[in-house]
Amino acid sequence: MLLLLLPLLNSSSVKNLLRPFSKDESSSSAEDGTACPICQATPTIPFVALPCQHRYCYYCLRTRCAAAPSFRCSRCSEPVVAMQRHGGVPTE
Repeated sequence: MLLLLLPLLNSSSVKNLLRPFSKDESSSSAEDGTACPICQATPTIPFVALPCQHRYCYYCLRTRCAAAPSFRCSRCSEPVVAMQRHGGVPTE
């Protein structure tokens, strides 16, 4: 049964789930604004929402944009029209 759920999990969601049990408090990226606003983890594959340029995990941003074409940025409420890999070429 667990094997069926593995494709639905990403490393960020697992880290977020295990964070309360971690003793390392020094790696808090939520304070400096680099954490994904959806899962609150540091993106392993960072993508930015366009045009506002806020950072998200690829999985979080892709699933939100696919589920709701009128998705708005979680930080500034601006409509997200495309996504771009941090330092890459825009994708719609």
